[in-house]
Amino acid sequence: MLGSAQYFSPEQAQGLPLAPASDLYSLGVVLHEMLTGSLPFAANDPIASAVAHVTAPTPSREALSRAMPPELAAIVHRLLRKDPAERFTAARDLDVALAAVEAVPQRAADAAGLGNMPHTRAARRARGGSDAPAARPGNGAGDPHPARVVRERSDTPPLHPLRQRVRVPSANRTPFAAWTSTTRMREWTRHATEAFAEHRTALVLTAIAAALVFAIVWAGTRTPAIALADVRRTQVLHARAALAARGLVSSAVERPDVAVPAGSVIDQQPIAGTAVHRGDRVRLVVSSGPPLVTVPEPRGRSYAEARAALARLPLASTFEARISGAPADTVLAEDPQPGAHVKPGSAEMVVISTGPQPAFDGYGGYDPGAGPAGRQKHGRFAPGAGENGGGVGGD
Repeated sequence: MLGSAQYFSPEQAQGLPLAPASDLYSLGVVLHEMLTGSLPFAANDPIASAVAHVTAPTPSREALSRAMPPELAAIVHRLLRKDPAERFTAARDLDVALAAVEAVPQRAADAAGLGNMPHTRAARRARGGSDAPAARPGNGAGDPHPARVVRERSDTPPLHPLRQRVRVPSANRTPFAAWTSTTRMREWTRHATEAFAEHRTALVLTAIAAALVFAIVWAGTRTPAIALADVRRTQVLHARAALAARGLVSSAVERPDVAVPAGSVIDQQPIAGTAVHRGDRVRLVVSSGPPLVTVPEPRGRSYAEARAALARLPLASTFEARISGAPADTVLAEDPQPGAHVKPGSAEMVVISTGPQPAFDGYGGYDPGAGPAGRQKHGRFAPGAGENGGGVGGD
């Protein structure tokens, strides 16, 4: 049995790292065979058996319950789960579960029709009840030849690879069925676990061989390779559609880029020309456009300082005058707020204080010689003579 493909765990068949749960899976296959007389994943050859352990569904508890008690069916179902995390984590956990099954009350024996078996009557005596056997049909109360109880004898052959049979007192036998004993199963589990540990090297070598066989079979069933197309500098939607048409799966992540327009593919992995198969994954890097601009903090600075700082940024800055108690020619506020991240070319409004009362030239306007605040025109700053008007709005 040790090392045969019929008892492989899914992770053994795939060449993945092994754990105690892998041995418990193999033990679950053995328990299934003990209780039902057949393997859970039967196949015509070892390769098909290894593949079945990976792909075939785990027998349901309902199907297992038709061949064994529901409590044992739950244990076997858990042992045969494909995910190692869903199995028992250690042999002691399995032993605890089997002990709980062994403690099932007398009603299980009555339901199975085993109420008059010797180990059942011993359990009745332990509870203080009568151990008198039921009368046979045709035997009256005064029958001079009462029915004799024959001591139970098990004809179960020794379990391979164990050569020594485990003897268990009949009073400790579970009343589930006459063909097996949970106590014997627990003892067998302990010895089998030790046997697995002793043959771990052989199991690892066998698992490696099975992984190679599985890889060869898997490689033989793959579709022909194709050369990966170059989808760089194309829109991501078109790129993903082209890859999907060739049976490839794509994923996309965004990255800022000054040269590549937003929404276009910057890079791809694997690179163009790589041999790929249907179902392989291609990773696309998509441009999100130029990097965002962080809005500076000009509040409290002068108009000239704020204008010089904003002129170095790719923002459409405009300045608005407002009467305020703050010193004239200083920045009061801006929109968006300082620290905000905006796209290049976004509008930026800066509010400049004109002081308590702007200068008046007596002709319905502002005195051009009264500084930047005096050059206010309909609420906007207009650049004065000899000043660079870049980034400053005017009418």
